[in-house]
Amino acid sequence: MRIVLQSPSRSLISFSADELIGISNSLNEVCHGVHIEDFEFETRLGVPRKFLQEILSKIQAGGETQTLQPDIRAEVWADEGSVQAICIAVHGDPVDMSVEEAICFRNKLEHVINEANC
Repeated sequence: MRIVLQSPSRSLISFSADELIGISNSLNEVCHGVHIEDFEFETRLGVPRKFLQEILSKIQAGGETQTLQPDIRAEVWADEGSVQAICIAVHGDPVDMSVEEAICFRNKLEHVINEANC
């Protein structure tokens, strides 16, 4: 596990495949294996069962990423009139793109900028 970036309200953490399997299996046991009454679940774990079940589902589905290469994420999207962009390697390193990948990223960015200006 590597903490890539941390702020008071969010953390960007890189996990190996084995670490993520362990986390997924642990969440599965807490949510579906070990019996904890619903009224006691949030008190003991700090979050509702449904919240952890949603995290487990996202992990099992592979998250919400689209990758250029298996260890790179470069994506852009509009969010309520603002432009959001991420370009990071799984270990927190800068992304090294080919010219074709950079052009594709630029085109996506231009499209989202136009979308956000509407």
